[in-house]
Amino acid sequence: MACSLPRFLCMEEPILPPPLVLQEDRRIFIASLQSGPSTLAQQISLALSPDDIDFHQCFLESIKSKGMHRWLALQGWKIPWKGSTEHAPSAMVEDKKDSL
Repeated sequence: MACSLPRFLCMEEPILPPPLVLQEDRRIFIASLQSGPSTLAQQISLALSPDDIDFHQCFLESIKSKGMHRWLALQGWKIPWKGSTEHAPSAMVEDKKDSL
């Protein structure tokens, strides 16, 4: 989980696109990693590419959470966009306790 965003930079519900403020906070966080002297921090910043970070986060969560795994499987391993009538994210909340 080293290559995941801190919890405060994750979406409450995995529905794209994330709020603009969250997107900007993520850009600043990733830029701060890239500007550091550590090679590891720079490599982590590459793994947190803004293009697919939300799927990346959900995928990592699905490894330890049966609820998230089930929800992503129902979504066809894609994160829905706002306004989509596909499966509601509440399907993943059922087993949120599994990730603890």
